Amino acid sequence: MGYSAMEFNVGNTWGNISIQKRLKQRKKGRSFHPIHKGVDWVSVKSFIKTTALATVTIFLVLALCYGALQTYRFVTESEFFAIGKVTFSGQRTLTGDLLEELLGPIGGKSIFFQDMKSLEKNLAAHPWIASASVTRRLPDTLYAHVVERVPFARIKFGEVYLLDKASILLDRAGPKHSHLPMITGVKTNAVKLGEKAPAKNIISVLEALDSLNRLELFLDDPFNSVNIKDGYKLTFTSMNRGIRLFMTTETIDAGLKNLKIILNAIETKADDIERIDVSFKDKVVIKKAHTT
Repeated sequence: MGYSAMEFNVGNTWGNISIQKRLKQRKKGRSFHPIHKGVDWVSVKSFIKTTALATVTIFLVLALCYGALQTYRFVTESEFFAIGKVTFSGQRTLTGDLLEELLGPIGGKSIFFQDMKSLEKNLAAHPWIASASVTRRLPDTLYAHVVERVPFARIKFGEVYLLDKASILLDRAGPKHSHLPMITGVKTNAVKLGEKAPAKNIISVLEALDSLNRLELFLDDPFNSVNIKDGYKLTFTSMNRGIRLFMTTETIDAGLKNLKIILNAIETKADDIERIDVSFKDKVVIKKAHTT
């Protein structure tokens, strides 16, 4: 009987302690539950959420990759973007057929797989073309703009060739170029179209020719012939009256300056002049026509 009373009192005390702990947990806003070994539902929900997010992400990536692949195939293989036309502008001498030939074989190829710089280089390699630009015009057209060199004079190297103001050799001259000034007296066998004329000081000669023909006195009788002797002695001859002007490559700048000063200081007409010598650094000699 005594043992039973002792066991009861201990159990009762444990129960009291459990009740006190429960009350404390409730006061703190938490409920007290004994620890049970089982499923951690919080972890399960987190795992499901993470797995679903990863699956959606992978699906979207695959969808984007597939879309990109299909777009690539459409752009590269579809006839919609295959080059079907080339348009040109800026040309005056060169024909569209020649320019298209210079571009190379491009018909039927995707417009996105053409190297614009290479195409521009192909065009600019022609002696007549100073510069070129090529752009895309979707869906199937290339547009090329060229800047052609302008023939300024002719030069005789055995055969007669065309020069622009930068002394670039353009082509052999024809009858339609007979109005251009002729440069003679230069001897060479190294003639290559698209490069500068192999003649010393030729650019200075061309600049002098341009400056002389801009002077008011020679507007109606421009110089259309230049002979270069010994590489530096220059003789300019006018088209109508045959007025001759002498200078050297060393005295071009000073000679032109002195000539302008003299022409502004005196009253004279082209009919009164037979020859002009500006080969001196400090003076200009003018010989009038019909005098001895």
